Amino acid sequence: MKQLSIKFLCSLIIFVVSQVGFAAPDKTGLNPLLPLSERMAQSEMQRNPQAWSIDWREYPRWTYTHGLVLLSFSQLYLQTQDQQYFDYIQDYADALITEEGDIKTYDIEKYNIDMINPGKILFFLYQQTGAKKYKLAMDKLRLQLQHHPRTREGGFWHKKRYPSQMWLDGLYMGAPFYAQYITEFAQEKDYSDVLKQFELIEKYLYRKDTGLPVHGWDESKQQKWADPITGQSAHHWSRAIGWYAMAMVDVLEFLPAQSAQKTWLAERFNRLVKAMKKYQQPSGLWYQVVEIPDGEGNYLETSGSIMLAYAILKAYKQKDLEPALLNIGLRAYQGVLDHFISVNPHNQLSIEQVCAVAGLGGKPYRDGRYQYYVNEPYRANDPKAVGPFIMASLLMETLKIKPLSTYTNPILHVDYSDPDVVAVGEDYYMTASSFNAAPGLPILHSTDLVNWQLINYALPKQVPLAHFSTPRHGEGVWAPNIRYYNEQFWIFYPDPDFGIYVTTAKNPAAKWSEPKLILAGKGIIDPTPLWDGDGQAYLLHAWAKSRAGFNNVLSLRKMADDASWVSEQYTNIIDGSKLDKFRTIEGPKFYKRNGFYYIFAPAGGVDLGWQSVFRAKNIMGPYQARIVMEQGRSHINGPHQGAWVHTLHNEDWFVHFQAKKAYGRITHLQPMQWINDWPVIGIDKDRDGIGQPVAEFRRPKTTQYRGEIALQIDDEFNHDRLNLQWQWNANPKSHWYSLRDNPGYMRLFAQPKIKTTGDNLWMTPLLLVQKLPAETFEAITKVKFSDNTQNMQAGLTLFGEDYAWIGISENAQGEQQIVFMHCHGARKGCDESQQEKQLESFNAESIELRVVVQAGAEVVFSYKTPSMERFRIIGEHFSARKGRWVGAKIGMFAVTNAQATLADKTRSDKNQYMDIDYIRFAPLD
Repeated sequence: MKQLSIKFLCSLIIFVVSQVGFAAPDKTGLNPLLPLSERMAQSEMQRNPQAWSIDWREYPRWTYTHGLVLLSFSQLYLQTQDQQYFDYIQDYADALITEEGDIKTYDIEKYNIDMINPGKILFFLYQQTGAKKYKLAMDKLRLQLQHHPRTREGGFWHKKRYPSQMWLDGLYMGAPFYAQYITEFAQEKDYSDVLKQFELIEKYLYRKDTGLPVHGWDESKQQKWADPITGQSAHHWSRAIGWYAMAMVDVLEFLPAQSAQKTWLAERFNRLVKAMKKYQQPSGLWYQVVEIPDGEGNYLETSGSIMLAYAILKAYKQKDLEPALLNIGLRAYQGVLDHFISVNPHNQLSIEQVCAVAGLGGKPYRDGRYQYYVNEPYRANDPKAVGPFIMASLLMETLKIKPLSTYTNPILHVDYSDPDVVAVGEDYYMTASSFNAAPGLPILHSTDLVNWQLINYALPKQVPLAHFSTPRHGEGVWAPNIRYYNEQFWIFYPDPDFGIYVTTAKNPAAKWSEPKLILAGKGIIDPTPLWDGDGQAYLLHAWAKSRAGFNNVLSLRKMADDASWVSEQYTNIIDGSKLDKFRTIEGPKFYKRNGFYYIFAPAGGVDLGWQSVFRAKNIMGPYQARIVMEQGRSHINGPHQGAWVHTLHNEDWFVHFQAKKAYGRITHLQPMQWINDWPVIGIDKDRDGIGQPVAEFRRPKTTQYRGEIALQIDDEFNHDRLNLQWQWNANPKSHWYSLRDNPGYMRLFAQPKIKTTGDNLWMTPLLLVQKLPAETFEAITKVKFSDNTQNMQAGLTLFGEDYAWIGISENAQGEQQIVFMHCHGARKGCDESQQEKQLESFNAESIELRVVVQAGAEVVFSYKTPSMERFRIIGEHFSARKGRWVGAKIGMFAVTNAQATLADKTRSDKNQYMDIDYIRFAPLD
């Protein structure tokens, strides 16, 4: 048996206990910790102790629904080797199949394509037992296909009593069996007749306006449900499309690898998924009538949604799916879990809201109109949803795809220090410290608190402009606070050398107001406003000992409602020196709830501290203190400084950072609950009121899930402005770079190397940097250089107080060489040294530079010129080190050691530069 990972099993357990839930166990109850595939299968076995009773049958019958459910059981058996699943399948088959291979209740003369589908389980039974009767029964079903009536171009009729008609579900009933029979038993592996069925669906059942196939097609165009011109039925029924999608992926399993037929069918499947994406609802599900989601009486239908989830997951497993489309399937699977899976007191799972049946024509006549579909009854535990759910769940488990019901910390392995978050409806906006980097005050957006996108910066440049025209490491924007009040967004942020600023915006993705200094003074940091119910506004802040001479104190001031002024008078309402073992109280966030004023504030230091909360009935105090989260036995050290978020779904969450050495301060999300008007953050295992951080937990509820989205980190430099992930070491100047001089490239003009702290890059403004995007990764940039490289150095750097770079540098003879340089202790002063002894002259047109960041921020540099087949490592391991209050960064630069300054020259005078073609990141294997 292939073992599931502990991490994945934990994900499933978390789903079971926190989203589906379970009842107290009894003697007849299922184990609630079973994987969902087995739990649903065993629930079905308890509902139907004899497999023939599936689909509410009163006696054994050969039906397509039995075939669907028992096919899922065969996959479970192959995965688990649990005999009960095998016996369940075999008992059904042996109740119907004689030793001569005859199938009871099956009549070949009806030429019903549905009757082929249960034959799929016979391949499994024949492989497992070798019993001849199963092969004989399959031969009889193959004989039906040989003589089955067809359209003029060779498409199987759905049934003999439905002449000239092809329905989407017919493809699932017949094509996978046909393809597997050819694979297992045919001497000539000719799949052309199988593919013909799909070709005809593609030709006659697709609508151009939606890009989707309709339920059925009448070649004769005589049926009342058929369009008199096209022969098509009127609507897109979600389960019909689900049947068709499953048919495609199940046939793809048997087509020869790299064949033109496989390529063709995979392309059509991906096209279908893309078309269905347009109609996927925020819940991840699809409506009964797909193209009319707002129609009266329409409803989200489970079987079509779970069939599509299964098909997408299987295509992903088979590598037939474009990887970017996987999230469509994951969302559909999660939607079914969220909305249509329930549990009873015996821990049995049920799957609900499944359309019982739908068809075209017949008696009574089914006209295929909108009202017909939405008025068909739905029910729970219909086999047409049970089977696909088991198969989809099994794929989730065996592929070790983490269910979308859970998330893993950190949510951002990126240095967004001192995060603060505000909720506006189901939109969440985050900002963070940016220190000396420009632009500053990043604005990130999420609809689920897990997936974030960088959408803007509130500060295009740091102020005062002149002061930040040179690098001011560790200065600038410290811990900010973002709020939504009076129909606009507010950010209060401190500069420890100047005071408290405020900037506002109606739209956080648009331009923010010029920052206004509302409270001048050194060492006043970490502001947090509160607009009280009595019309009075307040500003609470901390103090920086490096500037003010003291810290561990939180001070409260009155403030104008519009923040136009802040009182010079203040009261210290929290004094850490008067609290037992409290030190370095900072980063407060001010809230009001249930008549209490709350101050969330970390203490104890960034690396090894804890999260505290203070509360009082009066805003001036006295305040009670409590530690509400600490590291405990988790691997998340010093859980520190963040934001309480209350959602529209009445959930509470806490976003905070973890200091992780060279990676900076990475972002975590913790569950939060209120107990006796005290918050408990994380998981409180011993129930002492102090939580510890979670590594994994169920996701926040949302109706606006938009898929798994990664921050943008790659750049092809194909636009006329820099992508948002880039920042500079100081306020940028327009003549530093161009995205137009050589379209498709980022041109960095060489600037003087500022040697204030030695021959190094520490005080050089022109460093184009971005944050490290993950714990481990590879980054490759392709660059070329100007003809004039005299006295020039340029390349790719891993930058911090210790840093290293790879690129070109001129030697004493005036020749350009490929070098690996490093500098240790740049802030206090160091000269770069050249580590590599065997240097290579650089005379190529371009070069690719690569950094590989391994666990623990151990870094390997390498390069490749056009004449080289593989990257060549240069130098030794480099241990990355954080910068001043920030994580290490990856960056690019071009500098000159020439005596003449270039700072004031115009761009047209610049003839020394590095052109960057791209930078591309990839995870390590």
